[in-house]
Amino acid sequence: MKARDAMTGPVVSTSRNHPGRGGPAYVGKGLVTTLPEATVTLAAARLGAVDLALGNVLGSVMFNTFLLSYADPLFPGPLLAQVEGSHLFSVLVLLGMAGTVLTGLMY
Repeated sequence: MKARDAMTGPVVSTSRNHPGRGGPAYVGKGLVTTLPEATVTLAAARLGAVDLALGNVLGSVMFNTFLLSYADPLFPGPLLAQVEGSHLFSVLVLLGMAGTVLTGLMY
C-alpha cells in the first residue's frame, strides 16, 4: 500500500493505482463534498433568498479556485497539467461564468 492510498483509504482511489475503479470513487467524493453547499443553496432558494443562494455558489467556486493556488506549489510538477484535455471546456465555462458574475457585481 502506498502512502497516498493510506491517507485517502480504499474509497477514494485513483484510476492510475486501480485501473477501472477510479471513476465511481471520484463521483462519490464529488457528491459528498458538494452536498452541504447544495443543501444551503436549495434551502436559500426555497426561502426566496436569491442573494444568499447565488453568494453561496459563487463563494464555493471562488474558494475552491483559491485553494488550487495554494495546492499548485505543493504538487510535484504543474498541477493543472495533470488534468485531461477533455475537461478544458468545463474549466473555461466555469471561469467564464465566474467572470460574468464578478463583472456584474462591479456595475
